[in-house]
Amino acid sequence: MGFGFWDLRYTIYDLVFGIWNLEFEIVIYYLHLMPFTFYLLPFVLPSIIVSLPKKIMKRIIGFCLLFGALSGYGQHKVKVNAATTVLGFPSIGYERPIGKYFSFHIDAIGSTFNRYHNMPLKFLIITPEVRYYPKATQTGFFVGGHLGGSTFHLQKYNYANSNYYQKGYNYMAGISIGYVYAVSEKFALEAFVGGGTIQSYYKGYDSTTGVRYEDADKFNKSGEWLPYRGGLNLVWKI
Repeated sequence: MGFGFWDLRYTIYDLVFGIWNLEFEIVIYYLHLMPFTFYLLPFVLPSIIVSLPKKIMKRIIGFCLLFGALSGYGQHKVKVNAATTVLGFPSIGYERPIGKYFSFHIDAIGSTFNRYHNMPLKFLIITPEVRYYPKATQTGFFVGGHLGGSTFHLQKYNYANSNYYQKGYNYMAGISIGYVYAVSEKFALEAFVGGGTIQSYYKGYDSTTGVRYEDADKFNKSGEWLPYRGGLNLVWKI
């Protein structure tokens, strides 16, 4: 059989994990949306947020309400992260000015993978962010601060050759930097990267028995400082 697009996607996925010997699943495991759900995401975001743990849900909702209430003017921007979507990790975003130099941005990213190497690979992350642009046109360089939450069901990188997988949630707090290039009045390209602290709470299971392999009373906990955001957004002004 020939080497098709899906083979290429898995090859790139393996290559990325080979290069990054760290908990890079926060970047790639970013997702838990099926292909059709991706297109319906603007309509299902409220129910997705409600399904998150209450602690994370309250922080995200509060963050959105605070800055959403300030967005009294300006153009709406709808985005698709081409860099992740082409690899099977669809991501969409929304941005609106909340001042001359500030904007409110939110994105969600999920996975078309259900399993990888016979292990679960399901996740979703939603990240609200406030951005600052030195230019009043809100193009060019920007820097942003964000607080995001996620839910995941996957095998962490340091268990790659075992029967163990993890299920839980986390939150991220950090900064992003990027650059927006206006191609036309209605279309732009946006390149960005970001990272910060990741605080995870999860339970570990043996895939052969379905029984937990560790003896923590409730959740295992871990915290890291990592890069976990990035891509190339296609931006439409509406």
